[in-house]
Amino acid sequence: MSDISIENESGIVYVTLNRPEKRNALTFDMFEGLLEAQLAIADDSNANVVILKGAGASFCSGLDIMSVMKDPTQVPKLLTRIPDSDCTLVQQIAFGWQNLKIPVIAALQGHVYGAGFQIAMGADLRIAAPDTVFGVKEIQWGLIPDMSISLTLPELCARDQLMDWVLTGRDISLEEAQANHLVTRVHDDPLTAANELARSILERSPDAIRAAKHLLSGYPDRTRSENLQVEAQLQQQLIGKPNQLAAVQAKVSKQSAKFAPPHIHLL
Repeated sequence: MSDISIENESGIVYVTLNRPEKRNALTFDMFEGLLEAQLAIADDSNANVVILKGAGASFCSGLDIMSVMKDPTQVPKLLTRIPDSDCTLVQQIAFGWQNLKIPVIAALQGHVYGAGFQIAMGADLRIAAPDTVFGVKEIQWGLIPDMSISLTLPELCARDQLMDWVLTGRDISLEEAQANHLVTRVHDDPLTAANELARSILERSPDAIRAAKHLLSGYPDRTRSENLQVEAQLQQQLIGKPNQLAAVQAKVSKQSAKFAPPHIHLL
């Protein structure tokens, strides 16, 4: 995958935007590469946590406009709905992280602009370096953000604040991002912090981890009654099963648990 790398290290899958000389600005090939990465992770039974990161000084500075202008015939492909999906290609590479069964952590630094901003908002957790600056930049090109921001951001911040960012395209400081719940944690070394968080997740039952993400990711689309039902049904699948018993044994003995592969059925 051109300028996108994917590597599974003992259950932690690293997806890296690897074009540091261009601040990881996205090309057509990188859009395709991110989609391929999501599909590969979804099929990897040994994947338990994803860390999404950018090589170099920035996470992602947005779309590489000059690259796109070299072959504008590719643009309709980006905006075409993927078969058997509600998403276009550009929406999928941002919102697709939400659809994975396992947690996704974004390690952020430097510029998190435009397309990069929307990809980061698709992660479940975001750890940012002190130098991180955010921005919804599409308005500067006469466009709107079209990578699922209408789904991910209203869960995090107020509508008027989102309108401010979208209509002005101004920079969003780390302090403002924190105040509006765009950042989970701040750390001098976000990748190290992401690794520590991922390893702590790996110490927990893989069934419970998947159930928790499914429960918390789906609530906006469920009624109150449906959400309570899903919560109860997921818990019924966990109680008394091998991985839940292994978690109890590990807690009591104060030793590391030995978990079996996950077997939970997500509703």
